[in-house]
Amino acid sequence: MDDLNRALYFGVSTVMSLGVERGDVMFDIRAEQAAGRLDGAKLLLAGRGIGAPNAGPGNPVYANFAYEITTEDEARRAVQEQAARKVDIIKFWVDDRGGRAPRLSIPVARAIIDEGHKHASR
Repeated sequence: MDDLNRALYFGVSTVMSLGVERGDVMFDIRAEQAAGRLDGAKLLLAGRGIGAPNAGPGNPVYANFAYEITTEDEARRAVQEQAARKVDIIKFWVDDRGGRAPRLSIPVARAIIDEGHKHASR
C-alpha cells in the first residue's frame, strides 16, 4: 500500500504488476480498492505470468512464479486459471530470456492468445 500511495502522490494514477503475483494479497488489495475501502494508485494485475520452463521473471527472487508450460493444453489451462481470478491482462514471455530458457513456440503462444480472447471481458 505504501508503494501505491507513493505512486498516487507523485501523480501516477494506475500501476500494473506483470506476472509476479502468487497468493492472494495483491488480489485482495485490488478488491478492496474496487470496493472503495483502500486508496492509492489503481492496481491492475496479470496474476502469474506464463512462459517456457525457466523463462519467467529474471530475478531469482521470482523463481517458480510463472507457469512453466510446453504444450498448448498447458497454455490454455494456465489462461483459464488466471481468467478465473479475473486478472486484468495475461502476461507471457516468448523470448529465451537471454539464453537461459527455450523460446515459447508459436503454436503455444497462439493458444495463450486464443484462450485469452475467449475469456476477455469486453
